[in-house]
Amino acid sequence: MDVSEYRRRTNQQVAAAAKRTRQEAPRNLKAASATLERREAPEGARIAAVRAMGRDIRRRPTLIDRLIALLADGSESAKLRLEALDVLQGATFLVQTFAAKRPQYLEALRSIMDDPDRDLRRRVIGALAREKDEYVHRRLLEGLEKPSKALVPPAKAIQFLGYDVHADYFPLLRRIVEQPPTASAQREAIRVLAADPKSRPLLTKILGDKDQPSGVRYMSALALQSLAPTQFEGIARKIALDNREDHRLRAASLTALAQYTEPQATASQRAFTRRVEKLGERASSPDVKRATKAYMARVRG
Repeated sequence: MDVSEYRRRTNQQVAAAAKRTRQEAPRNLKAASATLERREAPEGARIAAVRAMGRDIRRRPTLIDRLIALLADGSESAKLRLEALDVLQGATFLVQTFAAKRPQYLEALRSIMDDPDRDLRRRVIGALAREKDEYVHRRLLEGLEKPSKALVPPAKAIQFLGYDVHADYFPLLRRIVEQPPTASAQREAIRVLAADPKSRPLLTKILGDKDQPSGVRYMSALALQSLAPTQFEGIARKIALDNREDHRLRAASLTALAQYTEPQATASQRAFTRRVEKLGERASSPDVKRATKAYMARVRG
């Protein structure tokens, strides 16, 4: 298919989609409400009705009550409830309009945290986590400690907990780093531990452990760079010059050193710079070569 034919077909598909949207969209709020009440109506028309109601929320705050009820109704389709959640999340930015409805909204979210639909469940938990809701925090922690009660995968749970970090989480996260259920959970735990000074020894250990996955070590490097930049600098130099190291981690270490240190400030830094220059001449990895060039450009100003 040539470009002109592809463009013609694409334009036809866009026009057809727009026509369907116009046909499905209720003409006014009264029609939208009536369409939404008709469970036998096409799902697309009911979704369009929810969107139409969302556009009128500022003038009619009582629509929020209807949308909250729809969101909490487990007998409705997940797609329709997700649309209601989208509209409600947008309405939260209407601070004065939404303030009186917020307790009802949060209670509805809590009531469907165990919904069987995975996408809806994750969206609801994420919304509560961003609200720094204590109940969802307890449930997420429970799921990390007892996998049979998990609401979401471990990495996602840690990500959600990271929206509102508490020191009480850190011991559990350190255990996850040392005995990870998955590599992604280990990376997320390390990311959150960048806020915990007591985790510095563990992060140092992980970064120096060549048996750890390179992605996990890279995340440890970022965390340690934030938590203990001087200590990170010494470790990063060793990694950058070690031919047995993962080439991506070497390149990342050089990039970090180029951005956050003054390469010519001390005799040891000048000696390191000379070694980096030689490394650039003989390195076989394209990533390392690019990183050495960037480092040397930083040195030369």
